[in-house]
Amino acid sequence: MVPCAWTSPAARGEVSPHRDWSAIADVLTAMGLLRVVRGQSLDAKHVRDVIDTLILPAVRAICL
Repeated sequence: MVPCAWTSPAARGEVSPHRDWSAIADVLTAMGLLRVVRGQSLDAKHVRDVIDTLILPAVRAICL
């Protein structure tokens, strides 16, 4: 899933096609698992928050 999600941005030159973007899936999985272990619910809002606060800023910093 993650490699497919980065195919279009890589083709447009927005992200490097030579990076291993699988860490994105690892971060999302880890944050979701941590939330479940803490007894909290995992919902779409949490996933969006992780993407907005962790994933996107990290990807943007790498791509600059």
